[in-house]
Amino acid sequence: MRRLLAGSAIATLIATHALAEGTMAQPQSRFLESLGTGGNIYKGTPTRDSLVAYLGFKAFRDGLVKNAAGVANAIALYQATGAKTVMLVNAGPQYATLDQYIGFAEQLNAAGALLAIEGPNEPGNFNTVYKGNTGGARGADWLPVAQFQADLYTAVKADPLLAGIPVFAPSEVGAETGNYGLQVNQLAPGIGDPDKLAAAGFSPTQAFADYANVHNYVCGVHPDPIPPNRAWLTASVTDNVAGIDGFYGNNIITWAKKYRGYAVAQGPTVPKVTTETGLQTAAAAAGGSVTEDAQGKLLMSLMLDQFKLGWGYTIQYQLYDTTGTTWGLFHADKTPKLGATYFHNLTSILASSGPPSAIGQLPYGYLGTPPATVHDLLLQREDGRLFLAVWDENPPGTGSDSVSIDLGKEFHTVSVYDPTIGSQPQSIFSNVRIVPLTLTDHAVILELN
Repeated sequence: MRRLLAGSAIATLIATHALAEGTMAQPQSRFLESLGTGGNIYKGTPTRDSLVAYLGFKAFRDGLVKNAAGVANAIALYQATGAKTVMLVNAGPQYATLDQYIGFAEQLNAAGALLAIEGPNEPGNFNTVYKGNTGGARGADWLPVAQFQADLYTAVKADPLLAGIPVFAPSEVGAETGNYGLQVNQLAPGIGDPDKLAAAGFSPTQAFADYANVHNYVCGVHPDPIPPNRAWLTASVTDNVAGIDGFYGNNIITWAKKYRGYAVAQGPTVPKVTTETGLQTAAAAAGGSVTEDAQGKLLMSLMLDQFKLGWGYTIQYQLYDTTGTTWGLFHADKTPKLGATYFHNLTSILASSGPPSAIGQLPYGYLGTPPATVHDLLLQREDGRLFLAVWDENPPGTGSDSVSIDLGKEFHTVSVYDPTIGSQPQSIFSNVRIVPLTLTDHAVILELN
């Protein structure tokens, strides 16, 4: 650990630097709550619980809560780790009925273990069977998807035990066929095909979800070299980024049939979640193979990007590797990859037991214009202490950028943490207002005392 003093040469630059208005902090606990993992393969074993606890994640997406055993597993996970379940709900003969799902949700919620209820998983890839109709996959009409989602939302909101639980939209609605309006959370004038809406029996204000739901994999939809700002572009809520299956192609103009949804200007304020994103290691992607280091750094940047850009939850797929895949943050033998270690360090550095009693602000800024790949996020712990995350999105291992941050006032100490190294400070600045940093391809955390 290095202890550094602020130099007078740096301090003299303050006079030439115009600070922005004070930036409001975000509750640190809320950022931690937004982090998740999951997969439909876990049987509620102690191993699963210990892996989730090691990550420090508080959201877990589970498609196996379709019987009593699934309910018990989700409750056990919550009791062991504090991680709440996003209960994935599908319609078809191999699944529970809607009434049964509602009953399972009530049990989870009574135990404090329910985070949200999510509609059908990627209907464009997996058929939905409802009210005697089958549709969704391979370009089939989405009538059963739309009717099931509408009935799911109505049932949840009509249940006094569940009315406050968020409902997530079906994932990947960019594949929608039939234009039933699933590209928005609630119908509005000009959204949807009037004939299709009438056939479905929908009112002009039919509600489907509280949150839009995207599977914006940070690896992109085509193998390519990892470009600068890959995670930031993946998280974008206003841009149609080539190779990224993001919010634009699912909720602004659908990628399959070009149905109109939200206006671009609405993107930042639409409640939204990601229930799957990921990056395989040692896979034929990113121009050859993705190292564990690259996977961990990109996913860590993505979690920060998404929270900064207004995503309510970001759930990584998946917890550990399974046969033929390497999406996991852990190997198939349950040993941690570097990404698991990075997240363990990050959540340890930012550990917080709840929101602060009052949100603070800080008029910080950069000396000069930082590179477009540099981003930051101001967080606040429950005791009022501020933490500033700063990250650079150069492709892993390709370069570095030097920046100096003017914190707007002098701090007694500023501790600098690097989650890729450990959970202890790597350097400490004393009586400092200007903090010089050399950034490369991942986040560092400044604790302001």
